[in-house]
Amino acid sequence: MIRVTTNRKKVAYRPSKSKGFFGISKGIRRMSIQRIEKGWQYATEHRRKRPSLHRSIWIQRINAAAREHGLTYSQLMWGLRKENIMLNRKMLAELSVSEPVSFLSLALLVLESKGINSNSNFQES
Repeated sequence: MIRVTTNRKKVAYRPSKSKGFFGISKGIRRMSIQRIEKGWQYATEHRRKRPSLHRSIWIQRINAAAREHGLTYSQLMWGLRKENIMLNRKMLAELSVSEPVSFLSLALLVLESKGINSNSNFQES
């Protein structure tokens, strides 16, 4: 039976791959290989988590901007769907940061569809 791990360990043990490690993890071959392989595991795990982290940041930005206009995040998203405005969360977050006037017009649409008088809730800046 041929073991597959030996080739991987040859790839893992290159002094350049363990550059920047501290103590035993840098100098001793066996520990160096273990640290490098563990680093690969972390890299894979975090690469898969990255999209959900971005999504949560977008939701926080949208929620903060919506609350400035007297809405919550869920009310805003529900109102946009009701008005058949299909903007994804990434673009809404970008609008809330870089184009507050455009985001304000979207919030006004949602407020009008809810039947709330938009002039009493906030002032335009």
